[in-house]
Amino acid sequence: MSDFSSDLERMYSPLLNLWQKEQDTNIIAIETANILASFSLHESFHEEELINEVLRTGLKSHYPAGSFSDFNCLLKENNFFRMELYFWDKLDTGIHSHPFYGAFQCLKGAVVVQDYSFKPTNVFTGAREIAFGELSLKGTKRMDAGDVYSISSGTDHIHKTLHLRPTVNLCIRSSSDPSVPNYNFLSPDF
Repeated sequence: MSDFSSDLERMYSPLLNLWQKEQDTNIIAIETANILASFSLHESFHEEELINEVLRTGLKSHYPAGSFSDFNCLLKENNFFRMELYFWDKLDTGIHSHPFYGAFQCLKGAVVVQDYSFKPTNVFTGAREIAFGELSLKGTKRMDAGDVYSISSGTDHIHKTLHLRPTVNLCIRSSSDPSVPNYNFLSPDF
């Protein structure tokens, strides 16, 4: 992964500088997307090199198999952000929000991202919080290799991803904030 690894290392310094100095998480997400876009990592990414690196170093899946993506790995982390790769082949996501912020870049393949809004009408709390309301599709965007997408935390950023063919994404993200729930949403036709 010589070229890709070198590109990640060159990108690390401007990312770290941004994440250390900026406090506004929305600005961090947007500027992280801008930094990702400026490095064109999709041009230096080669799956075969990553597979060899996994075999050489024993790099393991970061999350349990099938819990998020078909395979994923943590490339690097510090006190501010983490760099993760997600491989999608058969799994797509449901409609969800995130307890973290950052950005991702499609390195290989194609992804359709659907953005939603949710207006709660009834909220029930207890062992679980359940909300009923109006879930509305705001827009749909196709992402190809090289395209980037910023991620805001919380219910201001509700989305679903559909992978049109095997896809690899690089995600630069914060740690999960325990005070921000990770919601899953069901469409009216579930």
